[in-house]
Amino acid sequence: MSRVPILSEELIEEICERIAEGQSVRDICKDPEMPDRSTLRNWHIGSKPIHRHWQKCYAIAREEQADLYADSIIEIADLADEDNANAIKVRVDARKWVASKLRPKVYGTSTSIELNGSVQLSAEADLSRYSDEELKLIADIQRRAANRSTLGAGNGSGSRPRQIAESVGDRSGDEVLEEDCTQVTEATEG
Repeated sequence: MSRVPILSEELIEEICERIAEGQSVRDICKDPEMPDRSTLRNWHIGSKPIHRHWQKCYAIAREEQADLYADSIIEIADLADEDNANAIKVRVDARKWVASKLRPKVYGTSTSIELNGSVQLSAEADLSRYSDEELKLIADIQRRAANRSTLGAGNGSGSRPRQIAESVGDRSGDEVLEEDCTQVTEATEG
């Protein structure tokens, strides 16, 4: 029989408190007074205000649980002696791993670098293999592409869009670009 208690502030508080104290969700769901795992999953994806409150409280409880695990590592490690060193290492490593998954920014091992500002990239091509005629065609294509991108930039009342439209004539931008590519191909092949 499925247990589906009504989601309330009190229930959220109790579940989250138990999580923050280190109890697993699996163990909490075994309690007959608590919801089962499928109910919790539904609360995780729900969109009602009470679901959003649950999601927020649950996330905070998991962070507190990670802190609890991290704090317990020293106490557990201090219990190590010659006889139980391997068992203690397993317990410490398990808590470190879980803490790193629950709060990766605090306990994770990956490093990230945050950059502020702008980055400017440039590329240089070896143009020495092209003839003067081919270079002129390439420059013409670049000019036309730049003009084509500014065609729609204005409000239509300026003279620049009109000049571009007149230079292109009745041809579409794709036709002009295709013609330019054909000219470069013919020039490089010939």
